[in-house]
Amino acid sequence: MLIDHQTGALTLPTGTIGQDVTRTVFLASPVGAHSRCDDMHNGWMHFYPGVQTLDELVFGVRVVFEGERLDSYSLWLDDPRYGTSWDDYSEEKQLAMRDAHDRWLVAQLGPGERIPSPRGPELHYAFPWGEVWSTFDAKGGSTSTIVRFR
Repeated sequence: MLIDHQTGALTLPTGTIGQDVTRTVFLASPVGAHSRCDDMHNGWMHFYPGVQTLDELVFGVRVVFEGERLDSYSLWLDDPRYGTSWDDYSEEKQLAMRDAHDRWLVAQLGPGERIPSPRGPELHYAFPWGEVWSTFDAKGGSTSTIVRFR
C-alpha cells in the first residue's frame, strides 16, 4: 500500500512523506534534496521531486508546505495517453486520467464516496488525519489526486 490509510503517509521508492515531516526534514531527505521548488513568497512552498513509479504506474508528485508544516501532496499520472503538453490537451484525456486515478485510489484505499463539487463529481475519502480526493479541474485544465492533512 503506497498511501497509508491510517496516517496518509505516501511511500515512494526514495522515502516516505508523512504528516509529521517538516520542510527542513523533507529537504534533507533523498526525495526532498533533489526536488524543484516553487516558492509562492507567502509562506507556501511547492516541491516537485520528479516522476515516481508507484505500483508500476508513473506519477508526477507535488509536495506542499505552509512554512514548516506539510499541508498536502498531489499525484497525477505521467502517461502519454493523457497528454504530454498543452498541444495535445483535451478534456476527454483529463477525464480518462481522473478515472484511472479513481481506480488506483480504490485499489489503495477501498471504495470511497462520490461527491459533487464545482469541478464535477469527485471520489472522496475522509480520515481523522485528513482527506483524499481525485479531481478534474476544468478551469485549470488539470487532473490530480490530492492528500491534505488536517
